[in-house]
Amino acid sequence: DASSRVLARSMRRATALGERLECSPAFSRASVRRSRRARASRGVEARRVRMVRARAQGDMGDDDASNAARARAESINLFRNYELRTAYAPEAKKRLPITLITGFLGSGKTTLAKRALENRQSLRVACAVNDFAAINVDARVVRRSGADAASGVQVTELTNGCVCCALRDDLEAGVAELLNADDDGSNMGSFDYVLIETSGLVDPSEVVARLDRSFGPLTRARLDGVVCVVEVETAAAGGPDIERDVWDAQLACADIVLLNKIDLIRDLEDADAVLCRAREVVSARAPGARVIECVDADVPLPSILDVDMIGQPEGKSGHDWGASAMPYVLSPTGGRLRKPKQEEKVNVVTRGPFSLDLTKKTTHVPGGAQSTCNSLAYEGTKPLVFARFQHWATAMIPKSTARSKGVVTFVEDVERVSYDFHFSGKSRLELEPSVGELASATSTCLVIIGVDLDEDSVMRDICALEEALPVVNMDAIRRVKEDVARAMAEDLRFEIMDNSDDGDNALVSFRLTGAASNGFTVAELEESHGVDFNDMNLELLRAVNAGGTGTCLVPMSHPSKCTKFGVPQLFLRLAVVNGDENNYDGDDAASKCLDTKWMEIRRRATRILERSIAHIPQCKCGF
Repeated sequence: DASSRVLARSMRRATALGERLECSPAFSRASVRRSRRARASRGVEARRVRMVRARAQGDMGDDDASNAARARAESINLFRNYELRTAYAPEAKKRLPITLITGFLGSGKTTLAKRALENRQSLRVACAVNDFAAINVDARVVRRSGADAASGVQVTELTNGCVCCALRDDLEAGVAELLNADDDGSNMGSFDYVLIETSGLVDPSEVVARLDRSFGPLTRARLDGVVCVVEVETAAAGGPDIERDVWDAQLACADIVLLNKIDLIRDLEDADAVLCRAREVVSARAPGARVIECVDADVPLPSILDVDMIGQPEGKSGHDWGASAMPYVLSPTGGRLRKPKQEEKVNVVTRGPFSLDLTKKTTHVPGGAQSTCNSLAYEGTKPLVFARFQHWATAMIPKSTARSKGVVTFVEDVERVSYDFHFSGKSRLELEPSVGELASATSTCLVIIGVDLDEDSVMRDICALEEALPVVNMDAIRRVKEDVARAMAEDLRFEIMDNSDDGDNALVSFRLTGAASNGFTVAELEESHGVDFNDMNLELLRAVNAGGTGTCLVPMSHPSKCTKFGVPQLFLRLAVVNGDENNYDGDDAASKCLDTKWMEIRRRATRILERSIAHIPQCKCGF
C-alpha cells in the first residue's frame, strides 16, 4: 500500500545518507556508531510494523508470529541497554587520593606528616610510615596526632626495610584494602586520604611509578602529588655527603619541594647567599616543581594535599565567619599539584635502596653496589644520666652518623618525663618533651643511622649513659654547680633557679626573661606587654641545641610556678660537667663550662631578646 511504499522509500534514503556520511573523512567514530544504531532501530521498527499489519489482515503464520515476538524483544532490549548506559548508569568508582612524602634523613618529613594529621579538620586520613631502622620511631611520633578509630586517623608501620620493596607486599595490600572497602566501590570506606612517608634513604621513583599505573591492584589509587622536604643548608651545599644520588632522585620525582629550616640560617652572615644557592640547586634538580620556603615544615594543608576549603555560603555575612577552623573537601579530579610533564625526559637516577640486606640492614640495588649506610637500634628500661647524655650527643656520637632519633628519659626528673631526641646534619640536636602516648614512657629507645657504624662500640657507649656519676666526686660537682650558678646570676637577663634541693646531679636550672636588665619586672612584661616567656625560652632551647656547638639543654616545667597565662613556667637545664670525666677539679670545670657553654647561651639570648622585647619602650610616663 501507499504507506508501506513511503516507509520503504524513507528507509532507503536514510541508508544512503548514512553510507555517504560514513565515507566522509570528517565523520567521527562516535557518529558512525550512532548512525548504525539508528539504522538498526529503524529496521526493527519497520519489521514490527509490517508484522502487525500482516497479523491484522489474518495472513500471518506461526513463523511470522515468532519473528514478530523476537523483533519486539530486540526493540525493547535496544532501548533498555541505552537507558542503562545513560540515565541509569552506575556511579563511577571513586579513586583514593594519595600524597607521597619523601626527603633525606633529618629533613623534616615526620614533622610534615604530623602537622598534616593535626590540621586535617574533618578529613579521614590513613598514614603509612616507613623507617629504615628496626625501631620505627617516626611512626610512634606520628601516631600521637590522634590516631585511633574514632578520630579518623590510622598509622601503619613499615619497619626495617625500604618502602619500594614493602609496597609490593604490606603497603600495596593495605592501600588495596582501603580501595576495596566497599563491595560496589561507591566510596572509600573509612578514609578520605592516604599519606605515605618514605624513609630518608629511599629513591621514590619505583613508588611513584606503581601509584601512577592504570592497571593492577592500585588502579583506583590517585597520586595527587609527591612532596620532597629539603633542608636549606643541605641544598645550598649541593646535597648530603652520603647517598647524594638518592637525594637527587628524590628531588627529580618531586611535584612540590619544601625548602625547610630556613630559620637556622637567619643568624649567618651570608644567610642571603646560602638561601640563593639553595634555590638554584633545587630549581636545577627539580625542574617544574613548586618550591615553598618554610620553618619547621609549617605550610598550609592545601599546598601539599589536593583539597579545597569550604567557601563562605551565599548570603552569609558577619565577622564570625572564618573565626573557627574551616573543613576541607577533596578535589573531585586531582592533578592540580602535579608538575607539568617535561618535554625532555628528566634523568632520574634509578640507584637507591630497592631491597634490604637483612644481615647488615643495608640497602642496595640487586646485583649492584651495596650502600655503606647501616642502622643500629637500642632499647632499654633504665633512664639516662643527662650529664653523660649531653657529652655523648655533642662529642661522642660517631662522626659518620647521618641521623639519630629516639625517645629518652633522664634520671634527674623526679616525675618521669619522656623527651623526643633528634640528631641531624651539622650536629644539630632537638630535645623536647614528648606528648601523647609516650609522655609517661619508662623506656629509652635510640636509633642511629650512619656509614659503617661499629655496633659493639656504639652500644657500649649508649649503655654507659645509664651509669650514675661517681659518688666520690659529688662534693666537687656541687662546688662546680655553685660557682657556675653564681656567675650566671651576674647576667640580669636570666633568672637562676635555686638548685640546692635538686639532689645529687650536675644540672643548673635557669630561664631567660630580659626583665631586670631592661628596667622591667617579669609581671610587667607579661601583663602589660603580653610577653610569653615560655615561648621565648623554647626558642632559646631550639637555637642552642640546633647550633651544633657542643651545648645541649633540656627543658623542665616547674609545676609550682605558673605564668600569667596559667601554664607552668618553663626552665632550661644545663649540665655543668661532662659525664666522661673521672675527677672534677672545681676551678677547671667551672671555667670550662662558663667559657664554652654559657657563652654560647648568652650569645643566642641576645638575638632572641632583640626580636622579643627590644621594641618595648622603657619609658613608663604613659605618653
